[in-house]
Amino acid sequence: QVFDSNEASGSLVAHFFFAGQRHSTKPVPCCTDPEFDDGFLFKLEGADVDSLAALSEPIHIVIVQQSVDDRCHVIGTQSVEWRRLLVTGYLKLVTELCGIGGDTTV
Repeated sequence: QVFDSNEASGSLVAHFFFAGQRHSTKPVPCCTDPEFDDGFLFKLEGADVDSLAALSEPIHIVIVQQSVDDRCHVIGTQSVEWRRLLVTGYLKLVTELCGIGGDTTV
């Protein structure tokens, strides 16, 4: 199924995966440029700045379209390099997703 931005009653949800942890946004209406405005904290217990800088695992983002009949389709994915936040103290994302092609029903 192709992403249908005109499906007024459908929604999009962003899922974030990192270090065995998962967070999801609140659903937002389907549109071409959705704005997710949620914040998350990933637990990094016992890790100092040097060991965090050595971590090479990216944050994985998956966007899912939820249709009115409760079917879910993966719209796109992206892996994000997060270690710059060790210097800046925050990470705000504006990213383009990689399409996965074909029909991927979850």
